[in-house]
Amino acid sequence: MKSQRVIETLLAEAGIKIGGSNPWDIQVHDERFYEMAVKKGAMGLGDSYVLGFWDCEDIPEMSAKLSRKVNYRMPRHLGIVENQKTTEKDRQKSMEVVDDHYEIGNALYTRMLDPYMQYTCAYWPPGTDNLAQAQLNKMELIGKKLDIRPGNSILDIGCGWAGIGKYLTANYDCWYTGINLAQSHIDYALNVMCKGNERVKVIKQDYRDTEEKFDRILCVGVSEHFGREYYRLFFETVHKNLKKDGVFVLQTACDNITRLHTDRWMEQTGLPNTYIPSLKLAAESAEGLFVTEDVHNLGVNYGKTMVAWERNVVRNWDLIRQDLPELDDGKFYRRWRYFLLFSAGQFFNRRIQLYQFVFTRIEDGRFYPTPSYSW
Repeated sequence: MKSQRVIETLLAEAGIKIGGSNPWDIQVHDERFYEMAVKKGAMGLGDSYVLGFWDCEDIPEMSAKLSRKVNYRMPRHLGIVENQKTTEKDRQKSMEVVDDHYEIGNALYTRMLDPYMQYTCAYWPPGTDNLAQAQLNKMELIGKKLDIRPGNSILDIGCGWAGIGKYLTANYDCWYTGINLAQSHIDYALNVMCKGNERVKVIKQDYRDTEEKFDRILCVGVSEHFGREYYRLFFETVHKNLKKDGVFVLQTACDNITRLHTDRWMEQTGLPNTYIPSLKLAAESAEGLFVTEDVHNLGVNYGKTMVAWERNVVRNWDLIRQDLPELDDGKFYRRWRYFLLFSAGQFFNRRIQLYQFVFTRIEDGRFYPTPSYSW
């Protein structure tokens, strides 16, 4: 009963009621939820949902309300802010991320994502009402910011299924190289997404092993896996591989506050070995290497994107589990939905932002024509 009172009190301060009638209220199905939430904090909250101990009609709003209250007024409760374990993002850890999250099976992603297989934040300006168009908007925006000139070589760090390579080579006179650690993504990129496209090359390679220089470099939604300890090294590596008159576009989630660690459940279960940098860390990591030409905050767009992904998973779940029966274990479906919806809430409440940065090498000295874009 003590655990129940503690959780009920904390949730009430966030405007969330156990058994309430609002869509963001929590409906408890198993009393073990309370003890798990008290003892394990964010881990207990997420794990108990996966086990079916509670439900919520509007998890993004619940997440937004809860994290707003917990993070800024009660940082020690529910374990959302700190994780005492130091995370080293070495090469082995990088492969663990790939195996745990990205090598689940293309059958999941083909039914969750858009035709270009963009597993990163889309762009939803007014008038955009579907995921496919929103992702086209995002790729168009990145293409403009890259300021691609005829014959430019482009490096995409963490290219996924190389959908943006297909888009860029179809719309610009350029040559695209994508690097990735997930073999299933590479196979799909070469045999399906970009089959027969002589302007696209996709290889299995760690970004730290790149030796060639490129006219343009982009990194979309991948640097969150590199870790706080390696963030400066990431920028130094890009600087080394970018030609002197080149342009570097980085799209990344950023926390409002510089933290040592991310949410415990997200770090260990939702998206393992993830660290969300702050705007301060990104700026410090670029110092002395790049001129920051443009910073564009797309934050709430990521919330919309994640909700769209979750709806696709729900709509296509029967097909997904037919193709990937190993996912039909009674837990994956709830874990995946919780990961997407709880994360969406963090962007909706503006705790986490999504930035597109445009950088040029500091020694370049040329004028960069910042593209115009509408909200």
